[in-house]
Amino acid sequence: MTNYNWTIANTEYTNDDNKAVTIAHWRVSAQDGDYTASSYGTQSFEADPDSPDYIAYADLTEEIVLAWVKDAMDTETLEQGLASQIEAQKALQHCLGCRGRNKWKILPKSGIIT
Repeated sequence: MTNYNWTIANTEYTNDDNKAVTIAHWRVSAQDGDYTASSYGTQSFEADPDSPDYIAYADLTEEIVLAWVKDAMDTETLEQGLASQIEAQKALQHCLGCRGRNKWKILPKSGIIT
């Protein structure tokens, strides 16, 4: 089973008294046993300090910013992509483990394994 860990690496905010977050740098790591994959990105926001839903910078938590990030993007597709990377690692490891038994050879000058 693949486990996902989302974190906020950094935030960028306006240079006024509101310190409204305009960009969140996020990271997601996926792990399934010994296999891992990760992705890093940014999500932009348009802050409105006059909105009743506005949260002051001092009151923000990582959970709040992660919720904003996840609401703004397709996390399911991203996590599926990380799971696919892990499955590819597993398949490669399996193939490498079989090489000796199958007596694979590298074709001259091509580097192709047959």
